[in-house]
Amino acid sequence: MALAALACALAGGAWADEEISPASGGALAVQADPPRLVLGRDAGADLRIAAPPEVEELSVTCSAGKVENVRRLPGGGFTAHYRAPPERYPQVAIVSAVGRGASPAVDGWLAIPLFGQGDARVPGEPGSTVTLRIGAESFGPVRVAEDGYALVPVVVPPGLREGHLGFHALDLLVPETSLIHAALDRQAVLADRVEVLRLWVYEVAPHGTSRPGDPPVVEVSRGTVALHPREAGAWEGTWTLPGGPPGEARLTVRVDGLPASREVLKVAMAPGPAAAVSLAVDRTTLVAGQADEAQVTARGYDAAGNPSAGPIVLSADAGTLTRPEEAGPGEVRATLRVPPRHAGRGQVQVEARAGGTSAARTVALRPGPAARMILGPDGSSMRADGRTEAVLSLEVTDRFDNPVAEAPRLQATWGPPPALEPAGPGCWTVRYRPPAADERRTVHLTATLEEAYADAGLLLLPSPDRQVSLLAAGGGLAALRGGVAGGQLLLGAELPAPEVLSPRPDAAAAWRLELVGLAAGGGDERRLAAAILAGPTLKGGVPALRLYTSGTAGVLLDRAETRSGSGRAGVGVAGRVAAGAVLPRRGAAPFLDLALFFGSASPTGPFGALQLSLGLRFDLYRDADAPRE
Repeated sequence: MALAALACALAGGAWADEEISPASGGALAVQADPPRLVLGRDAGADLRIAAPPEVEELSVTCSAGKVENVRRLPGGGFTAHYRAPPERYPQVAIVSAVGRGASPAVDGWLAIPLFGQGDARVPGEPGSTVTLRIGAESFGPVRVAEDGYALVPVVVPPGLREGHLGFHALDLLVPETSLIHAALDRQAVLADRVEVLRLWVYEVAPHGTSRPGDPPVVEVSRGTVALHPREAGAWEGTWTLPGGPPGEARLTVRVDGLPASREVLKVAMAPGPAAAVSLAVDRTTLVAGQADEAQVTARGYDAAGNPSAGPIVLSADAGTLTRPEEAGPGEVRATLRVPPRHAGRGQVQVEARAGGTSAARTVALRPGPAARMILGPDGSSMRADGRTEAVLSLEVTDRFDNPVAEAPRLQATWGPPPALEPAGPGCWTVRYRPPAADERRTVHLTATLEEAYADAGLLLLPSPDRQVSLLAAGGGLAALRGGVAGGQLLLGAELPAPEVLSPRPDAAAAWRLELVGLAAGGGDERRLAAAILAGPTLKGGVPALRLYTSGTAGVLLDRAETRSGSGRAGVGVAGRVAAGAVLPRRGAAPFLDLALFFGSASPTGPFGALQLSLGLRFDLYRDADAPRE
C-alpha cells in the first residue's frame, strides 16, 4: 500500500508540474488552448491547426466532446473550437484533423487531457474530519456527517482511478473510457468500383501520453485493411473496398483487453453514375380507340449492376409523356398517351437517357376496326370486250381517319373477282376485267372489311364492233370562201364492222351512214343541200372521253337560189371528214363534232364548209338488266 501511495504521489506530482506532454503527431500541427481542461469548469478549448497551402478542406473529429466552427485563416491554417463533453469523469479526448486538397490527404492529431470534477464519498467517524489525497493533490479536510460519510470535492486527472485516505486506498469509481480514435479521408464512396480510403488510428495511455506497443485490432464488414505504425501511438494505412452492392461498410477499431477502447467508422457506399439503362413498355401496340396509353418504365444501372440514382430523362417523338415519377432506386415511370388520330404515323419511339447511355423502344400504332370505305369512281362505263380493264381506287379508314392496312374482300356481281393492289397506307388499286359481253349490263363491285362496306357500279357496254348507234346533231357552218354562213342538221347511224379492222385493243371500227342537210346564205345567193354519205369511222378513248374520227362520201343534192328568184339545181358528189368526242353516259351520250364538208354539183358548182355539230348519240343494246339512271 505504501508503494502504491508513492506511485500515485509521483504521478500527481508530474501532473502538478505539467511534465506530462499530451500525445500528438502527424503532418498537421494541432494545438489546443488551454492544453488540458477541467470538466465542469472549462467549457472547451480553442484549436489551431497549421496546414500547408495545398490543403483546401479540413475535417476535425474527436473521441470525446465535439468540434465545431472550423474556419480557414487568411494567412494560412485553420481554427476550430473544441467543446468538452457534459460528463465530469476524467478521460482523454483525441482530436484528429484530416486535410484534403490537390495532393493526397494529410493528418494531424492531439490528445487533450480532461480532468474530472466531483464529490468523493469518503467514510469516517461521525464528527471527525477527513482529507483525501489524489495523486499529489489533497482535498479536505471535510467533516464526516452523521451517516458516516463526508462528501469531498475533488479534481481527478485522467489515468487515476483511486484516492488515498491515509494509507487506505479509496476507489473513485471512475468509469473506463476510450483510449483510441480513428479517422478516414472520406465517409462516402461509389459502390460500382474499387475504392481505396486512407485510414489513421490513434491510441494514447490513460493519462494522455503516447502509447507505443502492439497495433489495435481492425475488423471490417467489407474489403481489406493494411495498417502500419508511424509515430508512437499512431498508425496509418488503407481500407480497400471492392465494387459491389450499395449500402454501408463498417470498420471497427479496438484494443484487446480494453472493452471501452472501441470505435466504429461507417462509410456510405452509394451507386455510381449510370453506365446502362433499360427501358420497358407494357404495350408494344396501341390501337386507336381501344388502347391509347402505355406505361413506360426506365431503370438505370451503374458499372456494377446496382440501380443508379442518376437522373433518367424520358422522351417520345409523338404523343405525350407524363412527368416521370420515382418508383424505386434508379427507377422511374411515366405514362405515354397517344391520341386516337395518328396523323399518318405508324409508330412512336420512346427513349430513356441516363448519363452517356440510352435505350429506346418502339410502340406500334394500329388503326381501329375499319369503319369507312370509298370505292370509285361510281357509275362509270367501260367496254366489255374481254380485254379492257377498269381501274378504281379504294380507301379504307377507321372512325378516326387512320388508314387501315388490312386488305378488304372484293366481289363482283358478274365476272371474275376484282384484283387488289396496294397503293399506299389504307389505299388500294382495284382492277376489274370483265369477260366479253354481248349485251349491256350493270355490274356492282363491293368491298367489305369488318363493319365497313363500299359499292361502285360499272356499266358494261358490248364491244363497239357488235353495236348499233344512232346519231342526231345540229350546228353551224362557215363556208371556206365567199363569206357564206348557215346551219346544218346531221342524222346518222353506225353499224359494226369486222373486229379485224380495229388497229389496237382500245379502239374499234364501224361503218357510218350520214344524212346531212345544209342551209347557207351570203351575198346574193342562198344554197340548200342534202347529202347521203357512207364511210368508215374509228373509235378510241381516253379515261373521261371517247374520241372518234370518220370519213364518209356519197351523193349530193344541191340547189342555189338568187335574190331575184332564179335558181339552179344539180346532183353531184360530196365528202365529209370529221373528228369528235363522246362523253359516255347511260342512255343518250352527248358528243361534239368538227368536220370539213366538201361537194360539187353541176350546174351549182363546188361548195366547201367547216361544220361544228353538237348532238346526242344513242347506243342500241339488248339489256341484261335495266341500267340505273
